[in-house]
Amino acid sequence: MPEYTGDSSFHEISCLQVRTGVQEIYYYCVYKMTKQNVVKAFNKRPKTASLIKENGQTEYAKLKKIDNKYFFEHLYESDENNSIAQDFFYKFKKLKDYEIYAYFTPMVMHQIIFDKNSDTVYHRVRNVIY
Repeated sequence: MPEYTGDSSFHEISCLQVRTGVQEIYYYCVYKMTKQNVVKAFNKRPKTASLIKENGQTEYAKLKKIDNKYFFEHLYESDENNSIAQDFFYKFKKLKDYEIYAYFTPMVMHQIIFDKNSDTVYHRVRNVIY
C-alpha cells in the first residue's frame, strides 16, 4: 500500500491476491490505521480523471462514502462465490457498525470499509489489466 509509506499508524497488515480471470486481480487487505490517515493518504494521490461527464467536464477520482445498500447491490456480487474472499475479507459484515468508502479510476477500484469501533480497515482493490 504505497499510499501509506512512512505512516506509523499503518500496521498489522494481512493481504491476499486473487486472480479471477485473465484481466482482473483482486487484493484483499485487512490492517490497522486511523480513518483520518487513510482519507488523508487518498487525498494526496495525484489527480486521475475517472470520468468525463456529458457536459465535457472531467470528474477526478476521490475517496467517497458510499451507501451500504449500493455496495451490496452493485459492488459485492463479483466475488460473492469466492470462498477465500468470504473467509478473509468479508468478516466486516459481522461488525456492529462500519462505513464503506470507494475510490474509482478507469483501471483500479478501491473499496475501503472502516470499523467505526476500532482502527481496523478492510481494503479491497480491483485491478483491471488490459
